[in-house]
Amino acid sequence: EEEEDEDEKVQQEEQYASWNERPIYQLSPYEISWTLPRNEAKQLGKQLATLFDTVDTVKPKSKSRKPGGVKAGKGRRSGGYGIG
Repeated sequence: EEEEDEDEKVQQEEQYASWNERPIYQLSPYEISWTLPRNEAKQLGKQLATLFDTVDTVKPKSKSRKPGGVKAGKGRRSGGYGIG
């Protein structure tokens, strides 16, 4: 029985080492799923993202919807090489 315990420990150590050394596409996938109301699911997702250090940084939305590079009073169609 002691040999089995040692073999199991060696296998676990090899498996943990493979997570650090092998490319992600060669590792066995893990999946988590749950059924919760939307509010609770979003909160849980944020907590898990923080726990796994995968939090996305949120960029503040621009208040202007005007396309960049267009001067005031000019449309995108005016300009270029034609008469205009």
